[in-house]
Amino acid sequence: MENLRGVDLNLLVILDALLRERSVTRAAKRLSMTQPAVSHALGRLRDLFDDALLARKGRGMTLTPRAEALADPLARVLADVRRLASTEDAVPLERIERTLRLSMIDLAMTTLLPSLLGVLGREAPGLTIACLEWTTADQEIERLARGDVDLVLTGLGAGPTELRRVALGHVGFVGIARRGHPMFREKRPRPERQRFVMVSASGRTRGPLDGALAEQGRARRVVASVPQYTAVPPLVASTDLIAYVPEPLARRAPERAKLRTFSAPRALAKQPIDLAWHERHDDDVAHRFVRERFAAIARDAFLRRGG
Repeated sequence: MENLRGVDLNLLVILDALLRERSVTRAAKRLSMTQPAVSHALGRLRDLFDDALLARKGRGMTLTPRAEALADPLARVLADVRRLASTEDAVPLERIERTLRLSMIDLAMTTLLPSLLGVLGREAPGLTIACLEWTTADQEIERLARGDVDLVLTGLGAGPTELRRVALGHVGFVGIARRGHPMFREKRPRPERQRFVMVSASGRTRGPLDGALAEQGRARRVVASVPQYTAVPPLVASTDLIAYVPEPLARRAPERAKLRTFSAPRALAKQPIDLAWHERHDDDVAHRFVRERFAAIARDAFLRRGG
């Protein structure tokens, strides 16, 4: 590895795809190459690094420890090379043609995306926004590190030092139920005795609130979970299920006339919202423009009034 003249940059691009996809077939599709060509490149990479890099595990492939260690440094190196080869700094923003991938919950898409697209249409018409559905905090951190997503709008909590973030505010929660729900006929309604629907990108039926309730010797009955917040109001409006949702959703839902809100328990704290990206994008002209505009839109149009 000491003689850099023997390193083919194209091989590193293929390695990056293999590390991301963990599959020769998917990497070939990602690179618009044939599978035999990628297999041949993998052989050369194994010789170059003196390591298997990808090892068979069951029906799939897993990364060797050496490959795991290569993933982040390789992504940074390739990002630097692309930046060196880019002419964007010399091109007016309105002439840059790029696609940026944003990950966020569905509520943020419906609330914030129209304003962002309006700004881009006026100031940067060559930029395209590809929205990805938010998964979990750990997975979003991995996607940022791999370069599978450019910006994430969420509360990520603690993360690696190479992640940049700007705090946007907090979002509070309220309970929602249909207006004729039997709970409201009680003198002292006890929401925890009702049947709940909750939101989980991974299909969980317990969340931080359930842990907090358990510490108090209490519990709630979650009978359904859905992956998107916008699915909750119509479900609650037509059943006796109840839910805790971000306050902006309760205000903006098309079904709000059919719903009644009530206070969420103190254990359901306001959620901090950050806009996060990887440090490799710090000086990226198009990326900086989008993240600054998106942060301003989130603060002014959503989070301050919602939190």
